[in-house]
Amino acid sequence: MELIILAIPLVLLWLMVSRGRKQQREMLATQDSVTPGTQIMTTSGLYAEVVEVDGEAIVLEIAPGVRTRWTKRAIGQVVSTPVPEAAESADADEDVRAEDVRSEAGYAAPENTDADGGPTSR
Repeated sequence: MELIILAIPLVLLWLMVSRGRKQQREMLATQDSVTPGTQIMTTSGLYAEVVEVDGEAIVLEIAPGVRTRWTKRAIGQVVSTPVPEAAESADADEDVRAEDVRSEAGYAAPENTDADGGPTSR
């Protein structure tokens, strides 16, 4: 009976450690498998596209023409993988407006307004 009381916490501890190791292995495999064109989110919450992979470093494009260099270990999750060119041409006909784009939290992009609340004339 006393042996069972000692064995139960040890089994639970072993299960927690093995689950953590499995998640760590999966994350390392994900980080090592990114290729240029992959949309990612960094561990700090920055959304970007992988432009170049150079060993343990990656170059991310965070805005058109703005590139930064990061370590692969900064990849938090893969948002989308590159689309093959044949499938990409079929999706090119869709028109996406800024009002239609929403973040994962569900918030829409803010409208351009002036101080009076009216639309700006840009």
